[in-house]
Amino acid sequence: MKKLSVVKLFGVLLFVMQAYNVFAREAPAPTIKLASEKALFPQSTPIKTISNKTANLEVIACIDHYPPMQIVAKDGQVSGRNIDLLTVIANRVGFSITYKVGIPFPRCLNCMRSGDCDLMIGLLDVDDRRDYMDLFLYSGNSDKAFYINKNAPHKIARYEDLNGLSVGVNRGYRYFEKFDKEQSLFKKVNVDSREQLFKMLMSKRVDTIICSVDICESLFAKYPQWQAHLVRASYTFSQENPTFLGISKKSKAMIDKDKFQSVVDELYSSGESDRILDSKP
Repeated sequence: MKKLSVVKLFGVLLFVMQAYNVFAREAPAPTIKLASEKALFPQSTPIKTISNKTANLEVIACIDHYPPMQIVAKDGQVSGRNIDLLTVIANRVGFSITYKVGIPFPRCLNCMRSGDCDLMIGLLDVDDRRDYMDLFLYSGNSDKAFYINKNAPHKIARYEDLNGLSVGVNRGYRYFEKFDKEQSLFKKVNVDSREQLFKMLMSKRVDTIICSVDICESLFAKYPQWQAHLVRASYTFSQENPTFLGISKKSKAMIDKDKFQSVVDELYSSGESDRILDSKP
């Protein structure tokens, strides 16, 4: 009797194992799709223009598409005035640059916060950025312009004329302190790109939009249909608005920050950085 029970138990166990094997073969295994590093952060060909051929320090810079300052082509190649300035700095400090591209500006900030990226350009000294980046001044001004529909009943000749208006802004961007801290004078509407700003203004989903002068003027000039319906408002914010380079405090690249500071200071004080940034494509 005891022997029979053991046999029965073995038979039950064998049946369970066979059933499990059938189920395992027939039921598809769950798959988890993980975006690869290349998919999340497609990279351009590293720009290596170091005059000192023994320099082997590679720095990762996070760049979003922001023409004409930062232009990211479909193949990941980068160009633009900010890229020209970074190339000069890389040559003089002694490092090469790999660009992580196709990343929205807020995610670039997160990349700097984590230390996955080493370097950013085009930053204002706002929020908690000094908590996770060392900032280096390279330009004293970043003028901001407003655009409106030509037949709009409102005109913007001074800051106070924004009262009661809806203003299109780029998500995650900062413009100037008074505007950024404004809570009640006007309503901010966030979008993800400069092109979307103009499209929303064309469709009258916002009353006006704000943008850096060089950026908006370059983009505006490419679209005759926008020029036919939109106009730049007479009010422009043109007070001192310092712009910075940032190095992540968690950067794994051993950048000589003293030399970096010295090079950037010289470019700024001599006016060379502004000449590079003001150059026309």
